[in-house]
Amino acid sequence: MSNYKGGWFRRIFSFNKSKDKCLDRKEEQKQAELKHELAEKAIINKRLWKKNYKPQRQIVLWGWDENNNPSFLVLYGVHEFNCSHMEGVNILEKEVKYTSYAIWKGKEGHLPSFPAVKIVDRYDYVSRRWVGPRMYYKKGLKYLWSWRPNEEYLVKSYYELPAEQHISFDFFKSWEQSDYVREIRSKNISFQGFRQLIALVRL
Repeated sequence: MSNYKGGWFRRIFSFNKSKDKCLDRKEEQKQAELKHELAEKAIINKRLWKKNYKPQRQIVLWGWDENNNPSFLVLYGVHEFNCSHMEGVNILEKEVKYTSYAIWKGKEGHLPSFPAVKIVDRYDYVSRRWVGPRMYYKKGLKYLWSWRPNEEYLVKSYYELPAEQHISFDFFKSWEQSDYVREIRSKNISFQGFRQLIALVRL
């Protein structure tokens, strides 16, 4: 009889233990789904854009120029958005396509400072065509209905990438520095006057 009772209790205990494990798995799955849902909502909130212009994004990299001076290379891209059902609110695209870059060269072993610049894509009323994009130092820009740049302040180390070398990154994903470098190198882009890349920061 004692063996029978012992076996019965073991079966009950085993059943309850299995039931608890099943409940634990369901609770873990529920918590994981909730965590995923909250993460998705957080990303959606980050993608809300309440301004009427497209933000410009940058990826700053550093390395060395052809003369072994420490230098910065900055990739530029326009962050596109879609209209939403909410008035005055747009939804930013997940990815940003980077289509141009500028190189800022250091001297005597020192990295350069970042000058105040602006990329201008403007309509030339004289030639009646769109001009740009071009980069200018801000001190050489005036705005009167449209941007009026002084060509003496044109940034000559600004370049557009060929269409086949445009590169996109998920703006809302956490990228490691090595990931940026690996993706950029996979495009086999030849940056003029720049020898080696090390990722620094995304803006």
